[in-house]
Amino acid sequence: MRLNGILYLFVVVALTACSMKPIGIIGDKKMENIIYDMTFCNAVLSSYNISSPNERQAYYDKIYAKYNTTADKFQQSLEWYARNPKRLEQIYTNVKTRIDNLQADVESYKFHPESKLIDELKALDTVNIYHFADSYSFTSNPKNDSLRFEIADPAYFAESDRFILQFFMRANDADTVNDTLKNSRISLRITYSDGTVKQLFNNIFANNRWYRYTFSPQNKPNIAPIKVEGNLFEANTKITNLQIDSAKLLRIFNAEKYPLPDSIKTALKINEKEIEAMEEEEAPELDISTMFIEDEVPLEEALPQKKRQPKASHLKMSKSNFTPKPKSKKINNN
Repeated sequence: MRLNGILYLFVVVALTACSMKPIGIIGDKKMENIIYDMTFCNAVLSSYNISSPNERQAYYDKIYAKYNTTADKFQQSLEWYARNPKRLEQIYTNVKTRIDNLQADVESYKFHPESKLIDELKALDTVNIYHFADSYSFTSNPKNDSLRFEIADPAYFAESDRFILQFFMRANDADTVNDTLKNSRISLRITYSDGTVKQLFNNIFANNRWYRYTFSPQNKPNIAPIKVEGNLFEANTKITNLQIDSAKLLRIFNAEKYPLPDSIKTALKINEKEIEAMEEEEAPELDISTMFIEDEVPLEEALPQKKRQPKASHLKMSKSNFTPKPKSKKINNN
């Protein structure tokens, strides 16, 4: 029994000695840190095409100095860990975990949060998704739905899309007392894949002055629209003159994440010069870009557009001279 106990103790000591680090071998945590730094060093050297052995060694020497060791000690330690694969495997597992965590932090803009907005803006693109006529001109009320628009093709939409409806309008009626056309409105309606509807409405001014109307609803993050529709003019009151110019329905979207299908890319793409021209257009006498009323309701609760008669809540004005494009499509409904 005593002999068996001695043999057992000898085996335990022998096995333990095999895994004990000799004097001069770098410790596990320190070895992990060195390999972690050297992994990044190799990545940087490769990205800058630094292939000279002398140049690369100079960078490695700085890492050795940082941890108060030498290339020889590191090589000797690496050889010892190679003879103890479980410990070496654990070191490399820890290094990989740290690299993965760092990569996740970089991708989430932890170190440079200001870069997130820049990258998001770089990914955005703008397309005009509905082709209105260059201009419209009426001498009486337009026929019902003649200025209505609708897009219900899924190829035109993606998650987090934002829309801007903008146009110039001048209207006049027989009533010279009120600036606002009675029983009138402009509307924009966006139906989303989650079953909600965003509705925007605006009254129409009819004092024979040019106005710029702009609808710019907030987008719904991670929710895709399935239909966009609206009407540039709805009114029961008779008018004597109506002009609409430069109407655009713009979609702002992430072109990197949701590139346009080839089938519609050519037809919809706005070139840079056209966008610049749009931004440089002179403002009309009154800019009512903040006047629309916006609400969001479940699809089954969405009101028919013609039943709603909201009042404007506030008005933003900016005065200047505005001359619409000379080209005009004149329509007489008499």
